Amino acid sequence: MNIEKLTKSLEEQEQNLKNFLECTMEKQRFIISNDIDGLQKILMIESQLLISMEDQSKKISDIIEELKKEHSLDLKENTVSEFIIAVKFKADTNIKVVHLLQNSIKDLIFKASGISYQNKILIEHSRSFIRETINSLVALNNNQLLDRRV
Repeated sequence: MNIEKLTKSLEEQEQNLKNFLECTMEKQRFIISNDIDGLQKILMIESQLLISMEDQSKKISDIIEELKKEHSLDLKENTVSEFIIAVKFKADTNIKVVHLLQNSIKDLIFKASGISYQNKILIEHSRSFIRETINSLVALNNNQLLDRRV
């Protein structure tokens, strides 16, 4: 019974991660096109997804705690990996779907972190480019960029 609950929670977490991955890719498009309004909107959606993923992680941990008691398991931590290892040798439980979902979630996390790293590099290069442009403008004119006279 609780394994179905775990499977359903993992499916919800997988969907949250798919949505997060889409947001991360969309954020990259907004960064490249310098669309500040779009970037602000996608950041709000992304923060909501992060909260949802955090809540889902807590729910998964609680379900694993229930499963731990139900199957009399000795787990070091209430994680899906620990649960799969502990239940793997019990003949009465079918955790193949749980294992597949866990692998899918790991893959989505890996992809999202890769795109987030690309976004970080894009932002760093943009900052560097802007800084170099301003420095070259100031050096060429030997003047301040802003005229402080009113």
